[in-house]
Amino acid sequence: MKVIIKIDEYLEDENYIIFRIARLNSHKKIDDHRTFSVDCSDLDTTDTESFVDSLIFKYKHLIQEQDENQDLLKENEPVNVDEELDLKNLIGKIIEGRAFDRPTRMLKMRRLEL
Repeated sequence: MKVIIKIDEYLEDENYIIFRIARLNSHKKIDDHRTFSVDCSDLDTTDTESFVDSLIFKYKHLIQEQDENQDLLKENEPVNVDEELDLKNLIGKIIEGRAFDRPTRMLKMRRLEL
């Protein structure tokens, strides 16, 4: 899943950011998604890539919640299917499924000894 983030405000004296997060191919503009705030001390601020990775890792559940709370497009509404597989019966139908992703992320290291 590809994600987009928009930082609306950085409160430097409190070290907080106010941001919006959404799927890259969301049906709504990022400005239409709700805002969240996070203390930057909870994130990896080593560099930009680490910052973005830690923010996504910590708040990716929000994207799933946003998607589940959005109304379904009428054109995308899935149908109930029988448990017995009949591929000819599935042609042209929208079927619901679930995608699972492994929790992988970049590990920062200073040195690797072999």
